[in-house]
Amino acid sequence: MVMKMGNLLKNWRIVAMLAVGFAAVVVAGCNDRSSDDKVIKVGMSADYPPFESYNNGEIVGFDVDVINKVAEHMGRKVQLQSLSFDNLIGALESKRIDLAISSMTMNEERAKKLDFSDVYYQNSFSIVYRNGQPLRSEDELKGKKIGAQTGTTMDKFLKQLGNVKIFSLNNNNIMIEELKLGRIDGVLLETAQAVEFVRSNPVLRYQKLKTSDNDGYSIAFPKESKLRDEVNLALIEMKKNGELDAIKSKWIIEDTASAQLSEAESAE
Repeated sequence: MVMKMGNLLKNWRIVAMLAVGFAAVVVAGCNDRSSDDKVIKVGMSADYPPFESYNNGEIVGFDVDVINKVAEHMGRKVQLQSLSFDNLIGALESKRIDLAISSMTMNEERAKKLDFSDVYYQNSFSIVYRNGQPLRSEDELKGKKIGAQTGTTMDKFLKQLGNVKIFSLNNNNIMIEELKLGRIDGVLLETAQAVEFVRSNPVLRYQKLKTSDNDGYSIAFPKESKLRDEVNLALIEMKKNGELDAIKSKWIIEDTASAQLSEAESAE
């Protein structure tokens, strides 16, 4: 009888230990999920200074600072993933990333597949060209070989313009090199990026296009993402408290050089 009681107690101890162990696994699993929920997987095409580009192996830029500040308001951390621009939509649809911030404009075609945040930056287009070979209007692009990043609104703009030989690649840096070598006549870029490339390449000039103002840049999400409302609330607060303007002042050089560069060319 004593032996049976001893065995029974032993068995109860084993059951209790297993129960505690199972509970620990459950709690650890819950903690892991909680930790995962704190991390936002963010996609961007890191070849688009000053919005996103690599510097000493780190992705930096306007969009990087914006999404980090948004995540801070949400009490979350950011995990950046660099993808080619034309792969961002697929990554969102398959939910390999939670959102994309990569100088992306909402349009009718994209809105069928994705949801978008409020606009966080109002952009415009500029044409970058070689010094002494100016392109100052949309009409002057016709018949020329013009570069535009694949899948962007610049690419779409050139297709709608018509009678333009479009040179399309995933990487703007490569297209700028092609322009400097004389293999193409110009590269259509967002104005802030045009300024950045001209500053670092003295042989280049740029001209803002008058009719290029559009709907601005938004953050993209998979359809029905719960993150969109949280992100919008953070953007509203950042606009109110001046954080968004401060980030813009840090990274974006206003369009003051275009006229000056044109005048300099006229004097040459």
